[in-house]
Amino acid sequence: MFLLTGRKVSCVSVHLEADSDDDNGDDNDADNHDASDDDNDGDSDDASNDDNDGDSDDANNDDSDGDIDDAGSDDNDDANEEPCTLQWSPKLQLLLSCYGSPLQRFMQLRQNNSEVICSQILWLKRSFVLRACSHGAGIVAPLTIGFLGGGQMCEALLGGLLAQGTAEASKALVSEPVEARRAYLESKFGVRTTASNAEVVSSMGAGGVVVLAVKPQVASAALSGLNLGSDSPLFVSIMAGVTLQKLADMGLRRVARTMPNTPALVGLGASAYVLGPGALPTDGAIVEKVMSAVGVCEKLGDEKLLDAVTGLSGSGPAYVYMMIEAMADGGVRNGLTRDVALKLAAQTVMGAAKMTIAGDKHPAQLRNAVESPGGTTIAGTTTLEATGFRNAVISAVTAAKERATELGKI
Repeated sequence: MFLLTGRKVSCVSVHLEADSDDDNGDDNDADNHDASDDDNDGDSDDASNDDNDGDSDDANNDDSDGDIDDAGSDDNDDANEEPCTLQWSPKLQLLLSCYGSPLQRFMQLRQNNSEVICSQILWLKRSFVLRACSHGAGIVAPLTIGFLGGGQMCEALLGGLLAQGTAEASKALVSEPVEARRAYLESKFGVRTTASNAEVVSSMGAGGVVVLAVKPQVASAALSGLNLGSDSPLFVSIMAGVTLQKLADMGLRRVARTMPNTPALVGLGASAYVLGPGALPTDGAIVEKVMSAVGVCEKLGDEKLLDAVTGLSGSGPAYVYMMIEAMADGGVRNGLTRDVALKLAAQTVMGAAKMTIAGDKHPAQLRNAVESPGGTTIAGTTTLEATGFRNAVISAVTAAKERATELGKI
């Protein structure tokens, strides 16, 4: 994921500007220097640099207006492309992530109320500088967060939250019954762990968040005996099939229910959530902050729609895996080795997904662009239509949704 998540940003402008024509890193622009860089050329050094303010400004540039300035030259440099100004949004965050913009390192925020967030990124094999100014928003303290259950989804969320600065290890507490698992989480993330669910809940307070990451069948036992007074934290349930009403029957009043999926384990999850009637007006933003640490998150107005989300994105990875497997089988049948066929199939699916997300074209338009008259692709897609491919996928989503509804009634 990118930056800015975990910071309160009311209005952000983001500028991306290429360093220079050559990509060899020898110029004096904002190249990728390591954290020990002690020159004064305007690099995005860490918080130990001379001015100690986290900016990537040079000596002639002391403004905090959120612009991107080429640190080695004035604003009238000879970069080939005009700087691109983009309004920050979750879609932009996803777009940058999809196009492979690994964050090389990011700067610490200046400790005042006019924050400038600076980073260097490598995007499309070019070096860029990112500066964003939060207009009077200031710093929001990291979340105080606890987990009931220390399984894979807990691990994924912890990793994303800590990497983005949305949470700090010192303010995270995980309840997990298995001692070896507790030791693993402590070693990997530096968080505190316990075997007591009650300890996690009592440690959070009204300003904290507790993620319910236990198996649905043990939810009642996990929540029994907890002190849920008026200063209860926000509970975020990621348990499948456990409705808001069931959670209320277990004593939870301030609660949200969300449905993530397994690609959250690699930071590319898709989730949706709904707030319970006892949730505060600000709780939606907190849920989105937590879940966006591992992908995208959408708000729903009706809990019943979570069953549709379960059928689509919750179970969806399995459908895609089957398609990748089938495509690879087709390659093997026609002479490719298994490993080559799998790599090509998986990369094709990932590339198509990124084009769909990043672009402004409907999938049908993207498909039509590949289907040359009388060509190979139209021969293949016609066969898929003839064998009921589209209807099979729609029916799979519907069947999974209906099963989710059934499970919610048990």
